[in-house]
Amino acid sequence: LELPEKPVTALLDREYFSQALHNIIRNSLDAMQQLEPPRRNLTIRAETMDRWIILEIEDTGVGIAENNLDKIFNPFFSSHPFSRQWGIGLSLTYKIVAAHEGHIEVESRRGAGTTMRVILPNVKKIYV
Repeated sequence: LELPEKPVTALLDREYFSQALHNIIRNSLDAMQQLEPPRRNLTIRAETMDRWIILEIEDTGVGIAENNLDKIFNPFFSSHPFSRQWGIGLSLTYKIVAAHEGHIEVESRRGAGTTMRVILPNVKKIYV
C-alpha cells in the first residue's frame, strides 16, 4: 500500500465505490491464484496529479489477453466459464467510476500482470 503523505479528498458514495474497488482487487487476486506465493504481488497506490486523484491497482498475475482488453468492461464478458464468473464485476465498476465523473485506464501484459488506474476528480483542486 503506497499512499501520499497528505490525505486526498474525493466525493464518493462509500458503498458503491467500495464495491468497485472490491471488484478490481478480486480480479487481481484471481489472476494471481495459480502463481507461487513469492510471485504474488498486489500493489495499491494513491496519488494526486493536478485536478485528479489516481488510484492504481497493480498485480503480477497472468495478465489480460490483448484481444480481450477492449471487452473487459462489457456486461457479461468473462474469460472464465460463465458458471464461475458472470462477467458483471468490471462492467459495474466502470459504471460506478463514471458516475463519480472518473474513468479507468488499463495496462496489461500476458504473464506479467495488469495495472488498473481509477482516475477521479480531486475535490480540493476543483472546489477550493
